[in-house]
Amino acid sequence: MVEKRLSVLQMLPDMETGGAEQGTLELADYLVCNGHYSLVISRGGRMVKDLRKGGSIHVNMPYIGEKSPRGLGHIKNLRRLFSKVDVVHIRSRIPAWIGYLAWKSLPEKKRPLLVTTIHSVYSVSPYTAVMTFGEAVIVVSESVRNYVMSNYRVDSLRLHCIPRGADSRRFNPDKLDWDEVEKNRRKWTDDKNIPVILVPGRFSRVKGQNLVLEAMKFVKGDWRLVFVGDPMENPSYARELEKEAALYPDKVFFTGYRKDIPSLLAASDIMISPSRTPEAFGRTTAEAGMMGKCVLASAHGGSLEIIQNGKTGLLFKPGSPEDMADKLSFLMANPRARETMGTAARMRMTEKFTIESMCRKTLDLYIDMLRQKSETGR
Repeated sequence: MVEKRLSVLQMLPDMETGGAEQGTLELADYLVCNGHYSLVISRGGRMVKDLRKGGSIHVNMPYIGEKSPRGLGHIKNLRRLFSKVDVVHIRSRIPAWIGYLAWKSLPEKKRPLLVTTIHSVYSVSPYTAVMTFGEAVIVVSESVRNYVMSNYRVDSLRLHCIPRGADSRRFNPDKLDWDEVEKNRRKWTDDKNIPVILVPGRFSRVKGQNLVLEAMKFVKGDWRLVFVGDPMENPSYARELEKEAALYPDKVFFTGYRKDIPSLLAASDIMISPSRTPEAFGRTTAEAGMMGKCVLASAHGGSLEIIQNGKTGLLFKPGSPEDMADKLSFLMANPRARETMGTAARMRMTEKFTIESMCRKTLDLYIDMLRQKSETGR
């Protein structure tokens, strides 16, 4: 707790699903639990219910996530809201431009602290540059820091690396309903000797689900492959995956959108993060590690910071189904190695990559930056 009760307003396009959305919810809950006011602006989504349940206020702005001039109509209301809060924390490019214009139009002494978080390795462009305009710029990994420093003119002192993480309370094997875990596994197989491979993630070609299906052509023995994600996010790609999955009758499953990820991870043996492009961080990798699961991931981006190759998981050559299949075959054939790496992964995640640490460091940054602004009279 701090002496001053802060009012923090976060902005993003929607609260539907995804890493930025989950991080927004986690920080909002943390702020409320620590006695601060939490507001979130978006155009809505399935996570708003959880946001409100945690005690935050959600402000619906229907055009805040649109690439259209209609979003400019929100500037008047944003100016009013900004003048009443201590911190504005922007998490995406579209609302960032609208939010920045509203913030910049206020008298300097009435401007709240402006924080941005760069959640992804975006395409390099003037449009993306707005994410570096914050008085403090949070990057979610050293990989993202290097991307920003290589492509934008930004003072390195404004960059603050605060890795994302997993919820150590939610992703805790000791707190699971193991009857539910067994029920989930039986949907895929009754044989405990058949490896179950989980691939959670947004349905997008860059996430590499189709790469996994291609790799399975090189994998011998029996197995079950489980894709977790909402097919309605990308229906055409989902249909393409289902067509490819038909090559493996009774071996590939699609769960749809699920909130019980800890239970699904516990019911599986191996998790794959097959992203074709570098992940800014790799939240699902951290969550699997927190559950004591061995992860096989593409060797680029945030995965290089989360996974210690050969110790807490395995890395494969990005975009190579052959290398993925080779590493996966090893894990499938060596349950003891999986268990050893999973145990080490849980220890590493608990020490370095928790949402509690992420939220605490974010709040500390707010407090430190507000103190600096106060001391300089800004």
